[in-house]
Amino acid sequence: MAIYHCHCQVISRGQGRSAVAAAAYRSGEKITNSYDGVTHDYRKKKGIVYKEIMLCENAPEEWKSRAIFWNNIEQTECDTAARLAREFEIALPIELSTEEQIDFVRAFVHENFVNIGMCADFAIHDKGDGNPHCHILLTMRPIDRNGKWESKMEKVYLCKNREGVERGFTAKELKEQETGEWEKQLPYFRNGKVSARPVYLTKWEAEHDLRYKEYVRVKGKNNPKKSKYDRQNPTITLWNSSEFMNLIRSKLADAINAELMAKSLDVRVDHRSYKDQGIFEIPTQHMGVAATNMERRGVASMRGEENRKFEIINEHLHKINEEIKEKEAERERFKGNQKEKGTYEHGHGASTQTENWIGRKVYLAATKEIVTALRIVRIEGIKTPNQFRESADDLEKKCDSISDLIDSLEQKIGHYREAEEYLRDYQKYETVAQAYQKQNPLFKRGFKTKYQSELSKLYQAKQWLEQMKIKTDIPPEKVEELIKEKEREVGQLKNELAEAQERIRALRAAEKVIARLQERDRGRARGRTETTFREGEHYHEKI
Repeated sequence: MAIYHCHCQVISRGQGRSAVAAAAYRSGEKITNSYDGVTHDYRKKKGIVYKEIMLCENAPEEWKSRAIFWNNIEQTECDTAARLAREFEIALPIELSTEEQIDFVRAFVHENFVNIGMCADFAIHDKGDGNPHCHILLTMRPIDRNGKWESKMEKVYLCKNREGVERGFTAKELKEQETGEWEKQLPYFRNGKVSARPVYLTKWEAEHDLRYKEYVRVKGKNNPKKSKYDRQNPTITLWNSSEFMNLIRSKLADAINAELMAKSLDVRVDHRSYKDQGIFEIPTQHMGVAATNMERRGVASMRGEENRKFEIINEHLHKINEEIKEKEAERERFKGNQKEKGTYEHGHGASTQTENWIGRKVYLAATKEIVTALRIVRIEGIKTPNQFRESADDLEKKCDSISDLIDSLEQKIGHYREAEEYLRDYQKYETVAQAYQKQNPLFKRGFKTKYQSELSKLYQAKQWLEQMKIKTDIPPEKVEELIKEKEREVGQLKNELAEAQERIRALRAAEKVIARLQERDRGRARGRTETTFREGEHYHEKI
């Protein structure tokens, strides 16, 4: 029967891996990595059914060679911790023939990866053990019109329009603007003296603003004004996003179901978790190669034992759910019969049915609580009852620490926002103050009266910045980036806080459940056993 499996990972040089080694292993070829000189030979690997490289638009045809393609990527990525490739490992439906599986993978890769600018190298593996799957290696960078790799990060130039508004543009964005409204700010030196600090002006400002008539460009000093922080390529940002990963998972499930439907099969797959599907079952863990080999040799692995326990519990839960559904259906039928008779009075038999249905409902709730508690015990590594309280106390201390850190960061964010506002005012009106100093003494009073509001804001900003010991030449954009960074930290901390609080609630609830089970065992030891229904009912009331 078809199963759903879609695992994504990034092959990074920082993890000691290489794209050439990954491609050689998955394709069963011998390839020498030109980056480090290591040869990877996997020609003896078995179970490789099909392999193919699919190139996107503008990619050179020579990249059809696997060695040339992946060595080009290895040489392009110079960083010792570079992210070289992304891999999707997907399970293929066993209901499809080998030819149908190949066509399915080719169509899926072309539609979801190649069409958006990725190059793909996929290989289908099938050892005949009922586990056909496909490895899809993808590129991390988009390709431009000339068949060259685009940059992962781009310089941001601080441009200005004729209204004096400053905004960041990458070189590509600046080139693509149609109106030509925005211009780079270039360094101009007063009387050509490079020893003095330059003033960054647009060409239009230098030509039309009389305040800068003494300022000129100097050969060799032409670096435009840039932001200190580079901007990630938006296409790469999209490819790295969790939203893109979830979209691929969803599209894979839809594609598999479409193939199964076309063959008139009742089997369907779902990419969602049990929780999102509303299924109360404990998901089994992925066995992995080592555990699977142990099980095949007849040696019980830890994960195998846990999965077998989960299967027993899930089977029990499934039976209870089926019984609950039957009782609910009986109740609905009984209500319908009573309405047809024109009365809503319940006889002794109806009362008994309702009590039985409620009893099973209570029992199911109790069973679910017990299963949840046992999962908490396993996940948190609880060995003794006292560890419930100890773990919860440790988490509460962690919550207090996180809350204090969030308060501190939010205070800093407020301080940074104030600094950003004053920096913008200072840098905006600094030229007004410079113009005031250049005025003839006879006209200074009139100039000051005319620009009193601007000079007042400048003085206020300067006074605050000096008091806080903040340099006046710091770009406001840098402060804005710092604010965003701190806001991201606050968001992460709030997520950690919510997770810790949820763990505390789970531990407290699990502690009550385990205490109830221990009390039950002590009662049984004293000979005071209860029926299954009464035990579930009493347990439900306690919780």
